Amino acid sequence: MTSRHSRGGRQQEHRRIVAEYFHVAEAELRQWHLDKAGKLEVRRPKEGFVSHAELVVAAVKGSQTEDEPLECFVRGWREHFVKEMRPGFLPKFWDVSNRVTNSSAGELDT
Repeated sequence: MTSRHSRGGRQQEHRRIVAEYFHVAEAELRQWHLDKAGKLEVRRPKEGFVSHAELVVAAVKGSQTEDEPLECFVRGWREHFVKEMRPGFLPKFWDVSNRVTNSSAGELDT
C-alpha cells in the first residue's frame, strides 16, 4: 500500500468523524464543517481521571455509617443546602432528617 492510499483512507476516516460530530451524512459535509472541526480544541481526559459524578457515587457507596449510605448523603446535602441557601420558603413538613425513601413503598406490592 502506498502512502497516498493510506493518506486517502485516513482522510476518509477524518471526514467520517467530522460528519458524525456535526450529525450530518458524509455527503452533506461542507467546507465550513471541516474548517470548524479544525479549530476545535482537542480535550482528552488525563490518565486516571475520575469525574465528579463518579467520586460522589463512590463516596455514597463507601459511607461507613449505621444509616443507609444514600440517606446519609442526602441528609448532608440538605444540611448544606439550608446552611448555604437559607431558604425562606420550604414545604410545611420538610425537614433535613426526613427519610429519602418511603418506608411504606414495600407494603403496596402485597
